Amino acid sequence: MPHHLSSTSAAHGPAAALRERWDRVGLGIRCAYNPRQPAAIRCFLALGARLAYTGAWTELAVWQRALQVLLQTAMDEALPWAWRSACLEHTTWPVARLTSLLNATDPAALEAWQACVQAAQDGVGGVPGGAEAPGSERAARRGLE
Repeated sequence: MPHHLSSTSAAHGPAAALRERWDRVGLGIRCAYNPRQPAAIRCFLALGARLAYTGAWTELAVWQRALQVLLQTAMDEALPWAWRSACLEHTTWPVARLTSLLNATDPAALEAWQACVQAAQDGVGGVPGGAEAPGSERAARRGLE
């Protein structure tokens, strides 16, 4: 068997290969390997949805992990602001799925996730360096227009 076909993930089946790919893409997002490609975030979320759809992972576990990766990335001040902001924008899909999954069964967990998202939104801010965007209400109050 050729070397490139004998990977460990192939030996464990397509679910393991899918999980390995999801992990690799998630690591790329977390480390901002390619911050000019927000499509990688959508790929990560789509792979997570596929993991849940195939039953390789529970839907709850997939969306909790996806949201955790996106929030950790959004809050990492060492990463480019545009990438952090893109990650924060992409939290809507995992939050929507978690809302659907947790609303009836564990509302306290849902509230905790929503609080984490709000904290990230407050921490990332509107523009690099934490300044207010020109034209915003806060900028107007401070005389920044």
